[in-house]
Amino acid sequence: MRVLNVSNHPLSKEQRGMIRDFYRLPSVDVVNLPEDLKKRFSNLPPSEKEREELARAIVAWAKDTVGGTIYAHLDGEAHFVLILLSVFWEEVEDGEFFKFFSRRKVQETVLPSGEVRKVSIFRPVQILTYPIVRKENLGCGRHIPIRKRRRQ
Repeated sequence: MRVLNVSNHPLSKEQRGMIRDFYRLPSVDVVNLPEDLKKRFSNLPPSEKEREELARAIVAWAKDTVGGTIYAHLDGEAHFVLILLSVFWEEVEDGEFFKFFSRRKVQETVLPSGEVRKVSIFRPVQILTYPIVRKENLGCGRHIPIRKRRRQ
């Protein structure tokens, strides 16, 4: 199975194994974002319109790359992931989107200068999935976009 990696980090051998076990597959072929999209994903624009344009470009790439059921690891800035999921839900017939739940272990080392160096090690523990939700199944007939609250 081809798994799209929509994140700033390559998937580790351990994460690939978790995907293989989770979906009961003999092997997993991970496809990372192409350089142009990865560069844009790594430096998200502040404008919601530009974020949606990037999300649509990523979804178009995903559809061209896979051509069938899309399985994608989505990880990044939370607001953008919500926009990306919304676009996937609008435009993709079949797919599953997931991220890894990780535990963090912090190692502290006191340097001779007295400074403390902290190193965080993240260990994936579980896969969390985001299933496709159809607009017609949401009760209101369409998705409700996230809007900024007005200040009182």
